[in-house]
Amino acid sequence: MNSAHTNLPTAQSGFTLIELVIAIILVGILAVTALPRFLGVKHDASAAVMKGIAAGFNTVVEQVNYFAIVQGVEHQRNVKVDAGGTLINTYFGTPQEIWDKNLASLMNSDIHYQGNGYYQPDSLTTPCNEGTFCVVDQTPASNVLTGKTGWGMFFFPRGRTVKDNCLAYYIFSENGEEITFREVSTLTDGC
Repeated sequence: MNSAHTNLPTAQSGFTLIELVIAIILVGILAVTALPRFLGVKHDASAAVMKGIAAGFNTVVEQVNYFAIVQGVEHQRNVKVDAGGTLINTYFGTPQEIWDKNLASLMNSDIHYQGNGYYQPDSLTTPCNEGTFCVVDQTPASNVLTGKTGWGMFFFPRGRTVKDNCLAYYIFSENGEEITFREVSTLTDGC
């Protein structure tokens, strides 16, 4: 047997500098193309969640109004309505803008009470750090929504504030005799 070693060239593995540069350029192109689409999907998902909160709360408002009519108190101010065993304080058949455990039980969601927007205005700029969502109640609508009057509640997701404009809201106005305006909707510019 021949024990002599021959020095054969070894195959090198890896990428050349040109191949690495081309790969980096391709990843950059993909990132530039995909990132706006990803951000759009994230915005759409957050907006859809806030619309779901608004739809759920609108159902609560309509349910309470229905019970107020059935109980004959839809024309009374500051009266409790029995909504299927849950007492809800109302103005003329519309739930007050006060978040409490009774109203929370009708929503059936993980909503943390953040504060009173009138007496604690910093609750509008404090991020939601508990629960899946937070709510700020008893807030003049004009403090959050340009051109809106009355009082309201504002629901927003964890990690955000009311001022981030990713929220669901419930606002209404009354004149001492009736509800003059009521709206449950969303503001999703900041989602």
